[in-house]
Amino acid sequence: HLSGWFKENTKITDLSYFLAGTHFKNPSLDLKGQTIFPDWIKTLTQGAADIENVSSAFLQMFYCGSPKGGDTAEPKFEDGDPLSSLGKPSSNRETYTNRNISPVNDNWK
Repeated sequence: HLSGWFKENTKITDLSYFLAGTHFKNPSLDLKGQTIFPDWIKTLTQGAADIENVSSAFLQMFYCGSPKGGDTAEPKFEDGDPLSSLGKPSSNRETYTNRNISPVNDNWK
C-alpha cells in the first residue's frame, strides 16, 4: 500500500515523478481493481503540481511496454474510487497503455 511510503521521517521531494514512475513498464504488475492509493493524494498540492487536477502526476504510471493479459480494472483509492475519478488527464493518456482493463474514464487509455 502506498501509504506505507509516507510514514514519519520519510520524504519524497517530487511526488509527481514518484507516482509517474512507480510501475512504468512493469509487466509483473496485475491490475485487478485493488486498493493502492491513500485518499489524501486526491487533494494534495505539491509545489506547482496539483494532484487533484491531474496534471502530470500519473503520467505512464501503469504503462506496459508490451501487451499484457490478466488486468481487469483500475487501481482504487481507499474509499473505493478508481484512479480515473480524479478527472480527465491532460498529458497522461498512456497511463494504461497495453493493459487490458476498462477504465471509468476512457481518456486514461
